[in-house]
Parts: sequence; structure tokens; C-alpha cells
Amino acid sequence: VASDHLVYAWPFPIGPEEYEVACAEDEQVVICPSWVVGGLFGPGRHRYRSPNPTQPTAAYFVLTAPVEVSFDLATMFQLPQNGAMVRVRAAGSLQIRCSDPSLLVAQFVGLPFDHLNEGVLRSVARSTERMLARLLTRRVVMAGTPAAVTEPQMLGAIVEELVAYNPAAGGVFGVQLVRVGHLAIAA
Repeated sequence: VASDHLVYAWPFPIGPEEYEVACAEDEQVVICPSWVVGGLFGPGRHRYRSPNPTQPTAAYFVLTAPVEVSFDLATMFQLPQNGAMVRVRAAGSLQIRCSDPSLLVAQFVGLPFDHLNEGVLRSVARSTERMLARLLTRRVVMAGTPAAVTEPQMLGAIVEELVAYNPAAGGVFGVQLVRVGHLAIAA
């Protein structure tokens, strides 16, 4: 059901008895008794019993393989040199992966998890869009022309600068940028 999710919250109650946790090669499970990160299990089969059976326990399956995040931004600004209005649109995708499952889960343990995966991916996409909007606006204003971001030979430098800023880090902690999949810019 959730093989392509970066984070999947186990939706069923976890009781006080001992239970088995099974992880695939590219996932880890973060166990959270009493709404606190309490255990981390890697690939394989594991046994777990809650330290406090009277408190709720949650389990979050975290994919450590890369996941694709799409973004699409449009921004409009005025050039200070001549007052011309410029509209820039950038769309693309990047691959991210969870580098620290415990840190990632600690940010939202105890919150409703209906759309947890979508929320994490949306946060990374919005962070990328904000960062890219600033980067593209700065380049256009400095050059005085939208060609500074639309010329094909500029794409490599733009991607390199975007990667240096690590837009995934601005979205959520515990996630890192793997690579930019594609980027298309129009003005």
C-alpha cells in the first residue's frame, strides 16, 4: 500500500503485547511509545514490547530509498532598471531521501497522520519553490534580463546553485537532496 511513501504511519493500534516488526532492505521503522521517539529498527525482523503498555505506541515506516518530489512555481516581479514586469515559471522534480528517520519522525510524532507523506513531500516542494524563486529573481535582476535564467547554457549553473542551497533541508529535518531530476524555466 505504501511502498512509494517516504513516511507511512502504521494506522492500526499497537497493543501492550510483544509484536514483530519487519523492515524491507530500503526502510526503517521508528517506534514511538508515549509520543516520543523510542526505537529504530533497520532491515530484517525484530521483536518489540512497549516500555509503558498503558500509553499509546505509534510506528512509522520510513523509506530510505530516493523518492521523487515535483515542484511548479510562478513568480512575478519588476526590474528596477527599467520598471518592466517579469514573470518567471519553473517546473521540475528532484529526488530526496531520508537521511535520519528518527529526526524526521520526531517533528510530527503525535500529530494526525492522514496525509503525513503528502505533507512532508509538499513541504519539500514548497521549500524548493521558495528557494528557486529567490535564486531566479536575483539572477534576472542582477543581469537586467530574463535571458539570465532562460538561456540553455545557464541551466547548469542554476541547478548547481540550487543544489548548493539544499532546498530539501528547508522543508523538513532528516531529509536530504539526492539530485535534481529535471528543471524547465520560462520567462
